[in-house]
Amino acid sequence: MSALVNGFEAFKIFTSISLHFRTRDYFYNRKNKIPVKFETYYSSKSYEVFEYNLSKYEEDDLEHLIVANFIHCANLQPNILKNNMAERIRDKWFQTLENIDDIFVSELLNLMNEFNINAPLELFELIKTNTEVQVCSDVVRVDSILEVMDDELPINNYKNNAFFVELSKRDYHFLLVIDEIMKRYWNYSFLDDFVLKNTTIKTHRLIFCRKYKRLLNLDDMLAKPKIKKFISCL
Repeated sequence: MSALVNGFEAFKIFTSISLHFRTRDYFYNRKNKIPVKFETYYSSKSYEVFEYNLSKYEEDDLEHLIVANFIHCANLQPNILKNNMAERIRDKWFQTLENIDDIFVSELLNLMNEFNINAPLELFELIKTNTEVQVCSDVVRVDSILEVMDDELPINNYKNNAFFVELSKRDYHFLLVIDEIMKRYWNYSFLDDFVLKNTTIKTHRLIFCRKYKRLLNLDDMLAKPKIKKFISCL
């Protein structure tokens, strides 16, 4: 059994994962937590949450709890994690990952039927073509990771591109799986392409999805039976 984290370590983990999701360029891993002074931790408004609630977890468990709740609410605040609901959200997240091939197939069929797509390669071409459209000028920008956003920012770039807008609304798990399949078997990542070409966009579902993807085991996902069957048809 691994040792439990202390409150200060829990604070560093939360702060680093928060920065991972709320910025474009920082990517979380255990060896790359952001440096935090103990004074900053001690003076935090959420000090008691970290010291008395989140110090009961092992590092793996705490990471899972935080990531699951960020997927549930992109504007996650530490106080939410002290409630039992946070653990129920984590348990539901685990179930989602377990059933990811069902989610993938459902989203895939809905998208292909809606746009009359008949084959996987036709879908790949459509994704690539529509991702490469230029960004319109009225995209929302967020300049500070400390800015509090009460509501999820709307997708208002590519607003005249029906396919791209619909693609962007799809379940995160479908998006990251189809992106990884395209990357491995078609040599193109629409998540990378969108983020790297559109450097002025700070907040978008595809940026968030790309950051989420970095925290998951993609090999396990692509090994799911229904996803393997789709890959075998390429």
